[in-house]
Amino acid sequence: LANVAAVVAGGASPVSYFAGKEEDVAALVPEGFDPNTLEFNEFSPLTAVNYDESYADVVVSFKFATEYADGQVVVAMVGIPTGTNPDGTAIVEWYALKAEVVGGLVAVSFTQEVLALLDGAEGMIAILSESAA
Repeated sequence: LANVAAVVAGGASPVSYFAGKEEDVAALVPEGFDPNTLEFNEFSPLTAVNYDESYADVVVSFKFATEYADGQVVVAMVGIPTGTNPDGTAIVEWYALKAEVVGGLVAVSFTQEVLALLDGAEGMIAILSESAA
């Protein structure tokens, strides 16, 4: 979280924290919507347990402290640690996933690939969202 805060304090958008994933995020927002206007509202630990590839893709609905409105633009970022830097900090691979607000819940469409990587891992989820009206 401190790293994200440092990026934003430096004048960059929260999306820029996820270096190399800006195009993936842009592909998940409506045409003409500027992904650099997305806010970083949620950050939570996440794991999958006993995922079986026969389940394929799975949609999971989350309730967060932030209130979301149906139709509000949201993108889920799922981080999965892949190793450790020499300074002891985690190396995290981020994945942009389709999300939508349904009945105030954030429904995230997890791909089979991400779920297989997340199974048993100590991952994290971040929600990028359009400013609430």
